[in-house]
Amino acid sequence: MLVWRSEYLNCSESQSAIIFGCIVVPTVISNGLNLSSAAKLIFGKVTGITKSDERKRRRKWIRMFLQNVFQDCLHVIDLVNCRYIYALRDETWFQFIFLSVSFVLIYSLDGFVMFYFHRDVQPNFIQRFLANGKMRRKSNAIEAFRSGSSI
Repeated sequence: MLVWRSEYLNCSESQSAIIFGCIVVPTVISNGLNLSSAAKLIFGKVTGITKSDERKRRRKWIRMFLQNVFQDCLHVIDLVNCRYIYALRDETWFQFIFLSVSFVLIYSLDGFVMFYFHRDVQPNFIQRFLANGKMRRKSNAIEAFRSGSSI
C-alpha cells in the first residue's frame, strides 16, 4: 500500500524555509560567479599555450560552465516546485505530482546532464549514439561563446 501524507506542522514549515534559503542563496552566488566565468570565457585571453590547446581548454570550460548552470537551475526549479507550486491547489494528487514526481524528474534530468557533459562516465550505448550524429554535440550556446570569443 502506497501512502503519501503531507506535513503541515510548524517544524516542517520552518525547516522547509531554511532548506529553501540554503539552496537558493548558494545558487544565486554560483550563478553570479557563472556570469563572471562567462565574461572570462568570452573576453579572456589565454597566453603561453598553443591555439589548439587554448581551443580545447576553452571548449572544456564552456562545457563545465553550461553543466553548472543547468544543474543549478534544475535544483532551484525543484525547490520552487516543492515550496510554492504544490501549494497552488489543495488536491492531494496535485501536491504529490509537484513534490514526488518533480523530485524524481529533476534528479533524473540532473543525471542526464552529467552523462551528456562527461564522456568518461557515459555508458557505451550513449557514446555510440552521440558519435553517430543522431544528437548534435554542439549547442547554440557553445557556438555563441565561440563566435563571441573570436571577436
